[in-house]
Amino acid sequence: EHNNTIKQSQQERNPTMANLKKYKPSSDQVVTMLKDEEGKELMNEDGTQMSITRYLPHTKEYKKVRYDQQELMMSSVPSGEDINLSYFDMSELSIELMANTIKEWDITWGDSDEKPDYTPELAEEVLSLCEFFIPQLREAEEKSMDFI
Repeated sequence: EHNNTIKQSQQERNPTMANLKKYKPSSDQVVTMLKDEEGKELMNEDGTQMSITRYLPHTKEYKKVRYDQQELMMSSVPSGEDINLSYFDMSELSIELMANTIKEWDITWGDSDEKPDYTPELAEEVLSLCEFFIPQLREAEEKSMDFI
């Protein structure tokens, strides 16, 4: 009877045997193939699809941007006071985070249909003016983090 109780207790707990390494991210970055507001692929003049490659939240590059933002916010508030952010501020911080966690991109931008080099400043401009990219970038990030 005692052995039956032990077996029943073990079955109720139903432990999962696992190697934690399988929960480790398989990549440090994610590529988002850009689409327009109607869901059509955006193509460069050379025939390649426009894309943005970003670092993922578990990387040191991403964390550095996030920590720098938090330090700046905390240093701008007098000691002991709460940080109050408007929706506009939160939106701007989100765009800044996305822009500064881009590793590389392949886009056409500008009056002469050029493929500009990535800079955080230009990325902020692009993401601010083409806000429909933001949900695409978030969705790609979320899908890549499905390892957990």
